[in-house]
Amino acid sequence: MLPPNSLDWYFGNLPKSQPSNKRWGYDVDDLFIPLNIKNKHWVALHVSIPKRHITIYDSMVDWLDDAEMDLLVEPYAVMMPNLMHSAAQAEDKCVYFDAKYTHSRPSKDVPQQVGAGDCGVFVLKFIECLAVGYAAFPKTLCQKNITMFREQIASDMYHEINCRGPVEDPDDWDNVDLYDERL
Repeated sequence: MLPPNSLDWYFGNLPKSQPSNKRWGYDVDDLFIPLNIKNKHWVALHVSIPKRHITIYDSMVDWLDDAEMDLLVEPYAVMMPNLMHSAAQAEDKCVYFDAKYTHSRPSKDVPQQVGAGDCGVFVLKFIECLAVGYAAFPKTLCQKNITMFREQIASDMYHEINCRGPVEDPDDWDNVDLYDERL
């Protein structure tokens, strides 16, 4: 059983505000997913569809042991091949077989944060670097520069939405509060 709207994401129909109309596995080879762990920590998942592999980028690798991280990533490792197989064209079902994806969690050359509170910024920067094709994370992606990155991200978001508010429903300001316990 797949999560709700899975096929809409697969076919590029979501998000509604900016659908890509690109189909996973045909037009899209890589997915980047920010994963929240226990409402306390964020990691970045890089899902390589052609390689059938998920790489976990964690800025606090000592916060959670590998066995527990494996359990948290397992649903993605199982769901992705099932989704790909279910939605594949008939002639491609053999390419997108439903055996689960492998996954790894490198620690070497993955920038690490000092203390709590910066994992979200690291995740956004990990995804940005991976999406533009960096072979390695730049040395400037470090704790020393995290305040600058946080300000840069806030500025980029402010300018991107052009102060319009929520994109999906401009009148829905109730669901924008980052500190709202309902989220």
